[in-house]
Amino acid sequence: MSSRPLDKVSDLFFAIGDAVVAADLGVQVGNYDDFSGQVTDATVLIEIERTTPAQRGKDGRKGHRLTVTLHAVVARLRPFHSLEAANLATCLERLATDNRWGLPGRQVGLPEDQNSGPSMFQTGAEGYSAWATSWTQWISIGPELLEDPTISGPPLVAYAWEVADLRDPSQYQQLEGLAP
Repeated sequence: MSSRPLDKVSDLFFAIGDAVVAADLGVQVGNYDDFSGQVTDATVLIEIERTTPAQRGKDGRKGHRLTVTLHAVVARLRPFHSLEAANLATCLERLATDNRWGLPGRQVGLPEDQNSGPSMFQTGAEGYSAWATSWTQWISIGPELLEDPTISGPPLVAYAWEVADLRDPSQYQQLEGLAP
């Protein structure tokens, strides 16, 4: 996958969907929020559950920590549907491990705190079983806020609560003890 920039949270959503389709698991991929409750075979529902503020990226972008869940929903008309849901969730868990979804590493961290288990859809009224795999993933979105994140020379520091404009070099000071 080529590395494309991450400009908004939905870019991560679509990159995950593209990766699930490319994994050729024989499933449909859908949006958790648009789920109608109808499953004819096997479906993976992508859910961005929440986002919290996180550490800034090295290029100054503001960071976010997202909680992502992939629901593996399998129709009950299939034999061993609950085992198939568990198997599919395990495949999704392996897919998520160490995956930045084709997005730049400077903008997307590796998934952390992965776990899998029966989904809230475990016993669907419309005849399906479900498991889910969840994780948290750090992202930074939007344009770079620093001109060159690999500035040569002595390391510089700025305190976010004291800086009015991250692009203003006078807002930075040299780290103590590292003078040339």
